[in-house]
Amino acid sequence: MNLHSTKFSIFLKKIFSISKPIYLLIISFNFLFLNINTLDSKELEIKNEGDHKTTQKLKVALEDIEKILIKNNQELLNLYKLIDSSKFNLKSKLSKRYPSIDLDINGLPQYLNGDVYNNKRFNTKSSQISINPSLSINWDIIDPQRGPEIKAAKDSLEIAKNNYLIKRKDLVQEGRSRFHNYQKSYEDINSAKELLDSSILILNQAKARLESGLGSKLDVLEAQAQLVRDRQFLDEKKQEFFKNELSIKEILNINKDIHITKDHGLIGYWPYSLNKTLKNGLDNNISLKNIKFQKSLKENESNILLNDNKPLIFISNIFSGSVARGSKLAQFIDKDEKESSYANTLSLNISWNIFDGGESRNSSLAKKIESEAEIFNFSNFSNILEKDIIDSYSNLKTNKKRLISSKKDFNYTKESLRLTRLKYEAGITSLRELISVQKDLAKSKENQITAIAIYNLNIDNLERLTGLKASTNCYTNNALIKKDYIYSICNL
Repeated sequence: MNLHSTKFSIFLKKIFSISKPIYLLIISFNFLFLNINTLDSKELEIKNEGDHKTTQKLKVALEDIEKILIKNNQELLNLYKLIDSSKFNLKSKLSKRYPSIDLDINGLPQYLNGDVYNNKRFNTKSSQISINPSLSINWDIIDPQRGPEIKAAKDSLEIAKNNYLIKRKDLVQEGRSRFHNYQKSYEDINSAKELLDSSILILNQAKARLESGLGSKLDVLEAQAQLVRDRQFLDEKKQEFFKNELSIKEILNINKDIHITKDHGLIGYWPYSLNKTLKNGLDNNISLKNIKFQKSLKENESNILLNDNKPLIFISNIFSGSVARGSKLAQFIDKDEKESSYANTLSLNISWNIFDGGESRNSSLAKKIESEAEIFNFSNFSNILEKDIIDSYSNLKTNKKRLISSKKDFNYTKESLRLTRLKYEAGITSLRELISVQKDLAKSKENQITAIAIYNLNIDNLERLTGLKASTNCYTNNALIKKDYIYSICNL
């Protein structure tokens, strides 16, 4: 019994002076009531804890994108399996360097039973059980196709690895892009909420001025119309946020709700010159390396087909034996008769496909031409890659200037809105002008959020094209930023 129940019983005993049975009944009722409340409160607490656990969101940061993709993305898992397949294929080709051993047993066991009738000689009978094992060892000493097959298998393995890396980098870039858009939509919602709050404030001011006789009904109607538009704008941003959330959950293959870092800032700076950016992009691009492996693979396939008309020289050793019990071709059957024999044959053999009508030669030439075509593919892809790097590099310089100008524009427009609101409160300017400046501020804020998102996407694209990593230090070898912009860009 708790302290509250004890005080309550003493209070009843002193004030009402009731009989003992009724007093005990009241005490029991009070105790039961308090415990039921306690159980209800505990049950509610447990239920709330369960709800909290079920609604717990998965935290996702920008640096977690690659790790989650490697673990969850089905395309990457499929490509990783192809790497394993290529590894086993290479091992199978390497095994051709070693001898093969085969064991054959004719009859395990074999039973012979029969009669032979002869009109000139005596008849014979057979009743025998036997086992005839044979062990053969073959070793290809000279195999013209073995070397090219091993090289082709190695090329296929490298191509499978590069395909995995290419897809992983593409998915990481796409995942990061969706992450930036998700962050942007969250900032857009906050901006839309601030705009809505400002519209509510303007409407309240317009109503107050109307009641005081300083304003007009037209001002109230304009403020109400702007409030409706701002609410619609907020709903659109929320819908966009929902779509971006579904988009990032889809690529990460996540079913539960996610929670991301809301800091929508610059992810890094690009301290490299155009020449270094181009050099690293052309030297380290995995797709270009894959084209080289494709060329090598087709050359080896051409050699495999061409060597089909060359002789194969191999050593063969066959050890055979026989163990039998019973009689064979005998006049009388002796079940206790035993017979055993063995033989070993060692030979040097040759297998040569001398003429096939030119099939191997023509097939080899076809693969040779395909290999030569990869040279033009390499050149064409290099030109495209170089153009993409230069475009992305040029866009980065433009985006840096856009970041600074959008920041200045937002600050100036924010100050302009403050002054315009003061003028409106003093009756110097109209409500229409105040609403117009408020629209300009909302547009300026949206431009600033968009500029940050585009800049981050630009940095990710340069990293994907070149293999270089952005720097977290704005001032490190940053020759791309003019002195007038250094302080601004590094403090955005």
